[in-house]
Formats: sequence, C-alpha cells, structure tokens
Amino acid sequence: MMALSGMGGVGKTTMMEQLEKAVEDKKTFEWIVKVTIGKIHNPVDIQTTIAERIGEPLSEKDKDTRADRLKERFQRMSEEGKKNILIILDDVWEKINLKDIGLSSPLPNGFKLLLTSREEDICTQMDLKSNLIFKIGVLKDEEAKKLIWETVRLGSSSDIEQLDMHQIGEEILKICGGLPLAITSIASTLRDKEKFEWEDALSRLQNKKVDDYGIKEIFKISFKNLKEDDLKAIFLLSGLFPEDSNIQKEDLLRYGWGLNFYQSVRTIAGARRRVNTCVNKLIRSNLLIKSDCEGSVKMHDLVRDFVLSKFSVVKQASIVSNDNNFSDLLEEDEPYERLLLKCGSMLQFPIHFNHKNLKLLKLMDGDKLLRFPEDFYTSMKKLEVLSYMNMHQPLLPQCMTNLRALCLRSCLLVDNDVSILGDLISLEVLNLAGCGIHKLPSKLGNLKRLKLLDLTGCVDLYIDNGVFENLNQLEELYMGVCQGSCIRFSDTNCDELKIVSRKLFALELEFFNNKAQPVNVSFENLERFKISMGCLLEKRWRWGENKGNDSFKNTLMLETSSSELRECKINQLFRKTEILKLIKANDMSYLEDILIHPPQNAFCDLKELSIINSEGLAYLFTISMANGLRKLEKLLISACSVLQYVVNGENSEAGVVTFHKLKFLSLYNLPNLVSLCAHVNVTELPQLMELYLDGLPNHTIIFPKNNTDISAVKPFFNKEVMIPKLEKLKIRGSDTTCRSLSEDD
Repeated sequence: MMALSGMGGVGKTTMMEQLEKAVEDKKTFEWIVKVTIGKIHNPVDIQTTIAERIGEPLSEKDKDTRADRLKERFQRMSEEGKKNILIILDDVWEKINLKDIGLSSPLPNGFKLLLTSREEDICTQMDLKSNLIFKIGVLKDEEAKKLIWETVRLGSSSDIEQLDMHQIGEEILKICGGLPLAITSIASTLRDKEKFEWEDALSRLQNKKVDDYGIKEIFKISFKNLKEDDLKAIFLLSGLFPEDSNIQKEDLLRYGWGLNFYQSVRTIAGARRRVNTCVNKLIRSNLLIKSDCEGSVKMHDLVRDFVLSKFSVVKQASIVSNDNNFSDLLEEDEPYERLLLKCGSMLQFPIHFNHKNLKLLKLMDGDKLLRFPEDFYTSMKKLEVLSYMNMHQPLLPQCMTNLRALCLRSCLLVDNDVSILGDLISLEVLNLAGCGIHKLPSKLGNLKRLKLLDLTGCVDLYIDNGVFENLNQLEELYMGVCQGSCIRFSDTNCDELKIVSRKLFALELEFFNNKAQPVNVSFENLERFKISMGCLLEKRWRWGENKGNDSFKNTLMLETSSSELRECKINQLFRKTEILKLIKANDMSYLEDILIHPPQNAFCDLKELSIINSEGLAYLFTISMANGLRKLEKLLISACSVLQYVVNGENSEAGVVTFHKLKFLSLYNLPNLVSLCAHVNVTELPQLMELYLDGLPNHTIIFPKNNTDISAVKPFFNKEVMIPKLEKLKIRGSDTTCRSLSEDD
C-alpha cells in the first residue's frame, strides 16, 4: 500500500492519473480499479463501483454481505493467478475500513493499493507505513515560473514590452504559493490579455494567500473573465453535480435547455454544439477537467466549493443525506433556485419543503420506501427543470405551467402510468430512459412543444396511436432498447413515424422484430443517430477498458442485404457514421457496393468498422477508399468465406496504402485470405498497436524477409510494411510462424 498526500490543488489526482497511465501503458497490472471517494461517501456506493469495475455486480443489499462477496471475488482473482491488481482510492477524506470493500491488511497476493488524501494522518490510520506515504508539496520557484509562462504563452522577459508583465506575473506567483491549480487557473485567465488586465488581477489578489481564500479570489477572476452568459451558466450548473462525479454533457444540455440558457440557438442540435464549445472553453480555463469517461467532464472540488459559495450569482446547493432527514442540511429561509438532493436512506421527505423560488430540483438515489407529501409541488410555481435519478417511486408532477424539462432516469414508476405528464403543456424535454414503462399513452400527444423524447431502455413498449402525429415540434427521438423486446409499432405508429422523421435531427431506433421499416423513415436531416436493422443495438463500452462510456457516437448496425440498404437510402448516413457494423451482407462483393457517394469521401468520419458473415465479399477496399479512411481506429473482419484481400490495388496507379489512425486490427475465420493487401508496394500502419489473426490457414509467415520469394512462403504482409508501434500480436488457428520486427523490415 502507498499513498500520495498533500493540500487541495497541489496535483495529487493528476500525479495519480499519470501513474495509472504509466502502469497501464507498461501492462504492469492485469486489472486497474479506480474509485473516487470524496468528502461525503457511502460504503455501499463504493462497493457498487468496485463490483462494476471488476465485472461482478452485487445484488445483495446488506453492506457486510456485499463486502464478503467482494472478498471472495478478490480471493478468487488472487488464486486464479491474476497477481497484478491495482486498486486506487482517490480523494480520501476520512479513514476507509478496508474490510468494507473486501480487503484487509496485508492485502491478498498480487494486490496493490494506491490512495490519495489531503491528510497524512488519514493514511497512517489506514496502516500505511510512513515511508510509503509520499508528500506532494507545492512547486519550487523555477517550476512555478515554468508552469505559468508555458500556460500563459508569454514571450521572453528580454523583450522590453513584456518585461513589466513578467514582473507582475512573478508577484502573482508569490500569491499563488506554488499551488499548481492556482497557477494554471490565473494563467489561463491572463492568456492573451493586456498589461492593465494583469495589473488589475494583481491588485485583486494582493493581501490574499492561497491558503486563506486566495484561491477563491483566483477563481473569481477566472469567472469574471467568462464573457458569454451561457458559458457562465454552464460553469455554475456544473458545480451543482455531486462531488467528484462525472458530469454528463448531455445533462448540461438538457437541464440548460430547461433553464433557457441557450437563447442564441433555436434547436437542440444547436444547443448541443454550444454546450460542447462552452465545455471546451471551461477546460482550457482550468475550471473543468477532462474525464476518463467519454461524454463527461469533472470539476475539481476546490472549484466546486467556489461555485457553491457564489450565492449572490445563483442560489443553489448540493446536499447529501446519509441519515433520515434534510432538516439540518437545508436552510429553510434561503431562497434556493437550484437544489440537488441525494436522498440516501431517507424514508419520508420533509413535510415542510417550501422553496418557492426553485427553478431546478434534482433528486437521486432514493430508498424504495421513500414517500413524498401529496402537496410536494404546491409551492414550486417557478420550477423549470425537474430530475429524478435512481428513485423507486418518484412523485410525478402535473399542471406545472413553467416546467420545460422533466428527466426520470432509471426510476420505477407507480403502475408504469405516465398519462399525467400530458398536462405539462410547456414541456420541451422529456427523459424516460430506463423507467420500464410499457405504454406511451395518447395523452402525451398534448405535449405540442416537445423537442426531445428519450425512451432508451423502455423494453416492449406499446405506443398509442396519435402520439407521434401530434408531436410536430419533435427534433430528437431516442428509442433504443439494446436488450430485451423492442418497441412494438402498430401500422399507425409507422405512418406517424414516417411523418415525424422528416423533421428529426437525432434518432435512435431498432428495426428489428417490429413493424417499423427503414424504407418508411426519412434519414435526410439526421445529424445524430444510432440505428440497427435486423438486430439489436449493442450497449457500448469503451474499447480496451472496463469503464462506462457516456458518449454518443453515430452508429449503424445493419444485418441486411446491400440492395435493401440502397433501397431504404440509409446509406446516405455513411458520411456521418462513426461506428459501422455490417452482418450477412451476402450480395456485397466489396464495400463500394453499398455506396451512393464517391468512395473516397463515403466514410470520412468512420472510426470503427466490423464486417461479419458476408459470404460474397471478395475484398473490402480499393486503395483510394482505404487511404480515405483517415479516422478509422478499429477494423474487425470475421467469417467472410471468400475474402481474399482487405485491400485490392488492382487497376490503381497508387502503390501505397496508409491506414492513418488504425490502432486495432482483428481478422478471424477467413479461410481464403491470401494477404492483407494485393497489388500494393507499401503498406503503412503508423498507429497500429494490436493485431489479432485467427483462422487464416493460407499463411506460413507474417513478415517476409528481404529477397524472399513471396509466392513460396505466403506472407500475411507482402512487400514493404511499416508498423512502428505494434505492441500485441496474437496468432491462433493456423500454421503461421512469426518473426520479430527488425530495423530492416
């Protein structure tokens, strides 16, 4: 066990992430399990996170029983020879009982524990040896100067015009006290600013110390430097999310739409672009942090503390209850405008919950026995955004004239009846993802202003006739289930979907085991999509990691013939597609058979391509098409019985094939494959890291030696090949022998 200890903002988490990446790159550990603890934590939540990371979710409710399950799993992992397992506990504020997470001191064989904490005493209380607690101090003067000048991008102090600014910068550095977070925050704010703005920043920081609220003054300057109103609004809204949580950009979009942040745009798609722009600006300003979960960002707890202290700007609070009441945590007389409440073990919501200024209320993680007073919404006349997440029986609102966004995510609804929501006539965003409803009642057709409807994961859903017909303002529709029974469409539903699809910018839908047919849907205006034909959509996980993935990538999964693809015109989406999976396209001889655009531009955004069970496929790409796949990162080809080449350069003047970003290549069960490329002089794979070959009986070697008779040895790569970054090469199911790359290959 070892620990990194130091004050907030000194860079403990950053250093931990660098260590994590280093051991990940070197493949030192078979498993890396990282959990962010935070100021207020619940042992059951930590258990849940760890269990999900190791792929063994817990069904038990009792904390001790769950801990025993984890202990058993860890013991099995140790006995199975998985001797390299790293567990990271980040941002520990108080002693963690290792027994609660299935561990004990000493750790099982092969297990290592790394934790970060502000307090060295916490580390010693957890039985860490003092020589394994590494104190992370502030930067030395020269290190601090290097950091600020690299961040602010100021020229040399020998330039007379910038000499004064260097002197001001050094005075600011004294106030920052070598704290990296303070330095990068103020430096990002002062980048490209004039001398008088530097002087103004210095005057505001004077007489402040970083450990005496000076860091808040730095954040205040950074906040003031945010020019656009929606940029400030997104920053403040981000501070409302739970400490150390992944903040989904889609939540910022939907809540922000309900709060009317995006007045300069008219569509949800336009607002999403605006959110992405604002988030990137906030990351560059060091006010938000990139997350290792795609589609999300994070906020440093010092920045979050600052946001929640900005009561004069927006009155909001984020409260966690681990007991049975919010009474001691909420100021009854405070005019809160936004509240996030983690309900914990509370069984009865406070009767006197009267916050008439509320515009946003988010309730999450409630006990299945939690009940609400019947007049719960009576005083909330101004409410614009209402969100329930992981709640067993949320109280559905009705007749709330200002409510613009309602999010009911992963909730269990009483009687699965959402008819009452049809009275929310101002609603523009409705999220029912994972709620298990079985019917979308006709009354929801009253939501004439609805722009976004999310029914993701609503298995075996029946839709009343007339719902889609009346949603004439709808821009985004999400109906993927990924597992279980798809949505049941009636003939009338299909006719209405045909009409509403003409206006859609986003669509998630499975044409599988239902009456909906792609030939009756318009794909012309779609910018954002996940669509399958003949199969279910897959639940996506980040490739190569067991971390959740909250990103949305334009995806097509098509188990159908190429003629049907052309007939329904879904191939007009190929230029925007990021993930494409083709299954049993048996009438396709090569990929161009399914195209309508010129081949060199047809897949300009494609990142992942899978071709499976396509019996008529002779080769996949021409040289021009292969060279046009400039974003392709992953290629998988499986069970294509007549495939001879991946790239066929016949009749092409170009003799070089370059897969610019391809990192992963898997070829499986291809009995007639002759070589990767034919009629090609040079094959360049500058980013390839993993190569998997299985069931390729025609090859005896992978890389031909110089002056080797290629026809005699049947190499996988013929002629010249460049693979400078290859790390993994796995070969199975053939007589192939492999020799290592050398400098003359």
